Amino acid sequence: MLFNKDTRLLVVAPHADDAELGCGGTINHLISLGAQVEVLLMTFAMKPYRKINPDTGEYTLYSGTDRLNEFKNSIHTLGLKDEDVSKGFWDYDDNIQYHHKLDSVPLCNLISKIEERVSEFKPTVIAVTYPSYDQDHQACAKAVDAVKRPQFYSGSVIQYEVGGESDFQPNLYQKLTDRELSAKVYALSNYKTQMIGKYYCIQPDCIEFRAHLRGREVYSEYAEAFKGIRIVNND
Repeated sequence: MLFNKDTRLLVVAPHADDAELGCGGTINHLISLGAQVEVLLMTFAMKPYRKINPDTGEYTLYSGTDRLNEFKNSIHTLGLKDEDVSKGFWDYDDNIQYHHKLDSVPLCNLISKIEERVSEFKPTVIAVTYPSYDQDHQACAKAVDAVKRPQFYSGSVIQYEVGGESDFQPNLYQKLTDRELSAKVYALSNYKTQMIGKYYCIQPDCIEFRAHLRGREVYSEYAEAFKGIRIVNND
């Protein structure tokens, strides 16, 4: 089994909320088993940042401090602690260099940052965003593709969906219990700064709909779906 009590899962998350959207139920499942999970949060803007409202086309400003607190409350809900999070490239002033700009960071720097965590955490599974329309998701997926060269890292690599990836074709599923889905929905409900747009992927009904959809694909009530890039059985 890919996910069990001996799993060491490293989730490479371009932004706060990506890990929870793609793997929140699975993270909660693993924590309940006593497995080890770390989130590598690649970017974060500590200063005020803006987000577009898809319903109105207008931008709303939100506080970086508020979103950081939302992130912490979210991961705590899933069973993670502050020390289970490592930092990638964070912006601490008004000069935004990394947040939604990872495509401008030299690929070798992204690879090195992820390799640092792989060397220290020693994951059995690396989960990264599917390379969707988001440039940061694409950059992280490309970096992990280099990290997974077998002479450096020979474990499993999977990609997770965040929302709206119309060409995502999963081949790996983790069934979720009512408790695990509830934990995921409750965790993401902390992101008040991101609750913009009634059909946005972070809305509770959207999360539940996708969990139902993925569950039905494997004749289950709820599931999270992944694309297995390389699956290694260590048994």
